[in-house]
Amino acid sequence: MIQGLCRQGLLPYIDYLSTVSGGGYIGSWLHGVIRNFSGNPVRAQAMLLPDGKPGDPDQDPVTFLRKYSNYLSPTVRPV
Repeated sequence: MIQGLCRQGLLPYIDYLSTVSGGGYIGSWLHGVIRNFSGNPVRAQAMLLPDGKPGDPDQDPVTFLRKYSNYLSPTVRPV
């Protein structure tokens, strides 16, 4: 859903983010990504656009989340 908002150019127009249940995890991650780009959602949106290929985890927030997150995984995968 976040990448869909970015694809449509809508991420900069979000004023308020409310989450429930497990959504707090992804909501706080999104807040962190925007904060890491000096609070600029336009710059964050450019990094979150799906381009079909994973990037370097140090530069691509989605790849980093997929590689280092085990929130929904019952076992830790080797890195």
